[in-house]
Amino acid sequence: MAVMTPRRERDSAVSADGDGAAAATADLRDQAFASRPRYGAYIVAAWLGAIVVSLLTYSGFYDIALRDFGLMLGALTLARLAAVYDAPRRLR
Repeated sequence: MAVMTPRRERDSAVSADGDGAAAATADLRDQAFASRPRYGAYIVAAWLGAIVVSLLTYSGFYDIALRDFGLMLGALTLARLAAVYDAPRRLR
């Protein structure tokens, strides 16, 4: 399920239930996050940052934007931890 405000869904050519492109993108993001948190956490943080900006452009969604901002801070924290504790893979 894509995260879209009702107004954006109405104005967009693609519905939130869409053709699966959003789901495929979410799957790739989740795989990057799970397999390599050192880099995937930054992808998730950027994705959440885009959602926050999108939600702030419309009134009435500030509480959800604040929640997603907190999740973005958590993803950035994980990225910092992974930079210390997740050793880079070495080529053989």
